[in-house]
Amino acid sequence: EEMKVETLTMNQIKEKVDDSVKVSGVDIGGITGVSLDKATYVARIDMCISKDIKLPIDSSALITSSGVIGSEFVSISSGSGTKLISKGGKIEYTQAEANVGGIIDKILGMFTK
Repeated sequence: EEMKVETLTMNQIKEKVDDSVKVSGVDIGGITGVSLDKATYVARIDMCISKDIKLPIDSSALITSSGVIGSEFVSISSGSGTKLISKGGKIEYTQAEANVGGIIDKILGMFTK
């Protein structure tokens, strides 16, 4: 089932094809593409989700990692609504996680000036 996630922050988007998509830490699919909507300049991630997974339309997505140096993945928090995202639908709600690498670079930069 093809699903799209939009509006993730640009500093978190990099080549993520083949990265996993998880709900509650369990793999439910993978990323099939990353692109930029040239009309809105919003990053878009295309995902393939297992057919047996039904996500409410108020679900949210977050690019996160399994630890400070762990691999990144898309984590989906299932919503509580009764209406489900249809094939080809979008996860409208996205969240930005702090970029740990960027924060460490800023801290190190303070000590090297």
